Parts: sequence; C-alpha cells; structure tokens
Amino acid sequence: MLRKFRKSKVMKNIILWLVIGVFILFVFVAWGSGKISGGSQITIAKIGGEQIDVPSFEKEYYAQLDMIRDRMGNQPITKGMLERMRLPERILQSMEYSIILRQIASKFKLKVTDKELVNYIERQSIFQKNGVFVGPREYQRRVISLYRMSVPQFEKKVREIILERKLRAVITAGVRTNKKEVEKAYRLNNEKYQIEYVYYPYEDITVKEPSEDEIREYFKKNKEKYIVPEKREGDFVEISAFKLKNQVTVTPKEIREYYSDNKDIFSIPEKYSFYRILVKSEDQLKKVQEELTKGISFQKVAKKYSKGKNAEKGGYLKDVSGLSMSPEERQWLSKAEVNQISQPIKVKNNYEILKLDGKTPITFKKLDEVKTSIESRLKIDKAYKLASSIADKIYRDAKKSGLEKAAKKYGYTAEKTDFAEKGEPVKGDPTGLVSTALFTMEKGGIGGPFKSYSGYLIVQLRAIQPLRQGKYEEFAEKIKDELIAMKKKNKAMKILEKSVETGNFPKVAVHKKEIHSYSEPIEGVELDYKTYEELLDSPLGKWSSVHAFKKGAFVFRIDSRELDKEKMWKELPKFRAQMLQREKDNFYRAFLQKESSKIKIGFNRKAFEKARKDVLGK
Repeated sequence: MLRKFRKSKVMKNIILWLVIGVFILFVFVAWGSGKISGGSQITIAKIGGEQIDVPSFEKEYYAQLDMIRDRMGNQPITKGMLERMRLPERILQSMEYSIILRQIASKFKLKVTDKELVNYIERQSIFQKNGVFVGPREYQRRVISLYRMSVPQFEKKVREIILERKLRAVITAGVRTNKKEVEKAYRLNNEKYQIEYVYYPYEDITVKEPSEDEIREYFKKNKEKYIVPEKREGDFVEISAFKLKNQVTVTPKEIREYYSDNKDIFSIPEKYSFYRILVKSEDQLKKVQEELTKGISFQKVAKKYSKGKNAEKGGYLKDVSGLSMSPEERQWLSKAEVNQISQPIKVKNNYEILKLDGKTPITFKKLDEVKTSIESRLKIDKAYKLASSIADKIYRDAKKSGLEKAAKKYGYTAEKTDFAEKGEPVKGDPTGLVSTALFTMEKGGIGGPFKSYSGYLIVQLRAIQPLRQGKYEEFAEKIKDELIAMKKKNKAMKILEKSVETGNFPKVAVHKKEIHSYSEPIEGVELDYKTYEELLDSPLGKWSSVHAFKKGAFVFRIDSRELDKEKMWKELPKFRAQMLQREKDNFYRAFLQKESSKIKIGFNRKAFEKARKDVLGK
C-alpha cells in the first residue's frame, strides 16, 4: 500500500478510539458465552468461524501497550495497573469486535478499496506538510514513531475505521427526524415558562375507610390482580471469606512483590507549575503566536488573550497534578525543559500554548507506610481463594450425598429457607441471592458455587410452590390500602376541579407561581413525560385538566413563555443535526446488538488465561 502514495491528521486519538471506542460498542457481544470443544489450545476464541490465536493476541497487546507507555509520559506502568485496566480483556474484545464488524459488513457486501484507504490517509493533517501529503518515506516514519506499529498494521486499523463508517452510513441512511419533534425538543432544552400551579398531596386528605363488603366486592371483581407468585424453599451454605481471614498468612516477600507490582497505587503524582494561554479560535491563536514571535513576554500575551484560569496573573498555574490534565498537556509537560514554550496544543475545542516553569517528579510512599494495608488486602484475596476452594469441595460432595452432609463434612451447617419469591431476602441472606439461585435449578438440584458479597454460596432446592390464585384473607389489608388510596385520589381530583371553577383552592395544597425551564423539576411534584408535553402545548392563561400522580393531584396554567425565536431559527439546523446523529447512534447500536447476537462466539478460557498471565508477566 505504501507504494500507492505519490501526491499526497490521522488524528492523535485514532488508535485510542479503537482501544476504547470499540469496547463500548462491543458490550452487545456475549463475553465468554461459548466453549471451544477440541481444537488447539493456542486458539483463544472463535467468532463465526474465524479464530483469534495466541500470537495475534500478543502482537496486538504489545502494540497497544507501547502506545499507552507513550501517552503516560513519566507515569510508571505496572502489572497491577494493567490488571485494573483489564487491558488483556479489552484487547481481546477489540479483536473480536473487528471480526464481528467485518462479518456484518460482508452481509451488505461492503469493503474498503485501496483507493479509499489512500484518500483517507492523505487527507489527515498529521500526514501533511503545508496541506500536501508528506510522501511515502515520511509517512512510514510517522506511523512507526507515533503509533508504534508497522504500516500494514496501521492501515488495517484505518480500514476498520473506514469500514465502520461505511456500515454505519448504510444502516442509518433511512433514519429521519420529524420537524415538529425537533422544534419540541429544542423548546424543552431552551424555553422558560411562568407557571401557576396547585399540588394537593393525598396525605393531607381524609376519607372514610372501606367496609369489609367493599373490600370483598373489589377482590371478587379484580381477582386476576391478586396472584401469589411461584415460591421456592431450599438449603444453602455460605463460605465467608471474612471468617477465613485469620486462617491465612501473608509473607514479607508477598508484601514486597505486591508493592513492586502495584507501585502506581502508592504513587504521589508529578506536579507542574506553568503558564498557559488558552484561546477559542485559530484567529486568536495566530495573534498569540505573532506576538510571542515578536518577543513580547508570555505573561503579557496571556493577560491580553487568554480565556483560561488565572489569565489576569499571566496564566500562571502552580503545582498542578498530572492526573488532572489532559493527556496532551501531560505528555508535553513531562518532556519539556524549564522555560520551554510549546507548540499549539488542541484540547477539546480550545487551543493552548504552555510555558513550563517547574516540575516535581512522581514520588512513592515507602513500603513501611503501606505495609499494613497491603497485608490486609492480600489476606482478603487469599481468604477468597480459600473460600472458593472449600466451596468447590462442598459442591462436588453435595452432588453425591446432598448439601447437608457435604457441609457438615467441612465444618459448615446448611441453613434452611422458608418459601420465598425470586430475589426475596431469606433468613441468613438479606441480599436475595439465595432465592434467586433457587430459581435456576430443578427440584433436588445443587447449584453453585455462586459469588456472594462476602464469599461463596452453594444452594439446594427442596420444594416448589407453584403460582396460584390468591385468597381473600391474604390480600384483604392490601386491598384496603388500595381502596383508601383510590378514594383519596378521587377526592383530591374533584376538589381541584371545583377549585379551578371557583378560584378557591384548598389551604393545605401547595399553591405557587414560579419561572421554570423544562429541565428543572417542580419541587415535590413527580411530573411524567405526558405532563411535560401538555406544559409545552397548553394555551396561555388557561387551567389544565387535573393530573393524578402517585402522591398527589396537580393542576397548572402557563402565564407566559420566554423563547428567543430568532436564536432558535438560527440554532435549529445544528440542533436538528445533533438530534439526528443521536437517533442514528441509537439505531446503529440496536442494529449491532441484534446482528452480533446471531454470531456464534466460542471462548477458550484456559488458553486466554495462560496468554493473559504471559503478557502481564512480561
């Protein structure tokens, strides 16, 4: 492909998009949803017939790791940091997504031609000088130095970006926005209104309690509402890691190794003191550069042009943590010399020029300072591993002899539950995990080990009560409460309807006049979307119909609306484009979710764990 360049910015974050953006899109794909039977251990995953093997995974991993090192500047990269980032998992997900993208695109006969690839790369400013492509040799040099990968690897990534765009364009071509809906959405975002409203809480209303005959009659007419759901009872054993903590020990060597592998956790970030000029446009940036070139002091130019913090003090920022900066700022400052002035740095929609005044390098807490917390953390980790081991043994024995005997063998007692609905807390488990687990098995079945909040659970199902029609006695109190609530709601609505006619509202009701935007809630009133729509369309000066909410009745009238129509018509095209883009994004995500669910994914966990251990170990 390199030889095709003759005449002629892949943006700095192009690969970062692949490393992070595709992970977001990939959430639709079932992670580890299948197993690979047979086959070589070097195959990590199979996606719709295509394979990811260990060498290709390692190659991708090390390429991305080099780029992360570049972006992190002086900040150390440790094994612990990469584990917390879940970098191996993310790399694999990214590779799987790339395959899925190609397979979906092939259904639409989409591909990226060499000409499209060349045109795309030549248009990027990072591969141009004075608006002209830098040439094949300089292009190759920039790819290797900036992205830490070969030209073929880089162009493969660029092809994926172009293919993604083509697929998105095809899938979302028919997505449209309705003019009225766009205007309504704009008003919801920008319009203010003056409202007079009355809110009548049901708790302030008294009603006569329903008689037993009323309750029975209501139950008789609405029996279908009163169903007793399926319930299950069983036995469970929880192996608590916290109770095993005193049974494990941590050696000084393990503490030292953890400290070494996770040193970044104990770091005190580097700090920088520097001057900054921040401007909003390229025109302002040119003026700043011209004055700096003339030798005018950085501080004077900052006072004159900068829109940033401390501009009046020459843009001086003292002891700023590297972690609070953008990657672009941190990367430059980490390599700069004192009094060095940067080239323009683009951060979001702004342009910055920095001048370094001083830096304090990263320091680390000493091992003695953190030894106790490391020991506690390692003890918990070991206790969880011990709990997992015990749970596995109990589970295996329980499959043969039942949970009660198996638990007793290892010094545990099986707890018995009452009948409970799915997710309902039971004695000994306020979380609902046990009852949820009971609904995943057949009668007499053993389930687990399930991860709990403090360890592991093994569960056995004893009995099932099927769904049935409820009895009057079981629901009498509930129906009584429902009827009282209905009576209060009806009374409140009638009082407000009459008050609108007479102008005399109840003294206990909340009666206010306020100015609001649609994004601001009305205090104490739980408005629904339908009411917001009525707020938009309600005629001025006319009381609305009475709205019944969960906790009170509500009536309102709009006295005036405030919207800059001239500004609206000016901004509406851009607003419509943004709204259309959101609609397209939502449609495309739904499409990917549906299509990716049709693709069979196999995952060789053993091979991946070995590859993961190898790359992190290096």
